[in-house]
Amino acid sequence: MAVYSIGMHLLNVNLALGTGFQSAGVALIGRCYGASDTRGMHAYKRQMVRLGIISASVLAALIILGGRWFFGFFSQDNAFVTMGTISCIFIGLITMSQTLKFVYSGCLQGVGAMKEVMVASIISFGGVNLGTLIILILLVKTGIWGVWIAALLAQTVQAVMLYSFFKKSL
Repeated sequence: MAVYSIGMHLLNVNLALGTGFQSAGVALIGRCYGASDTRGMHAYKRQMVRLGIISASVLAALIILGGRWFFGFFSQDNAFVTMGTISCIFIGLITMSQTLKFVYSGCLQGVGAMKEVMVASIISFGGVNLGTLIILILLVKTGIWGVWIAALLAQTVQAVMLYSFFKKSL
């Protein structure tokens, strides 16, 4: 439970980064959309995606590479640190999907595509995440690894769905 709790705190760092991108996307894309400035809208869209990929990659690399060091602050128990280090690999991968999800979501919200964002959220969390958790935790008994796999799968599915809506709408 401690590894999960600490891992979720690491994901909260990414949550702050992602919601910042989402807010910026809503404001910048929305302003251009309202002014019928398609050129500006596409420029902001490209910049948002580029900055999202770069920042998520840097943050993911820091989390993955610094996992042993970070979890070593909390315990000297080798099993705990090893479990935390492996969890950091999942957390780093989730960081990539989660940040891109926020970028696409913010851009879509900027053009008023709220229905698409809602559909992606319902399917990924209500279906994929919950279904994967039930299968992996209750049936397969994977423990914490099932939680990380379900989170990664749900975030990735949502990011891919939002990307497909993003390509159609913008």
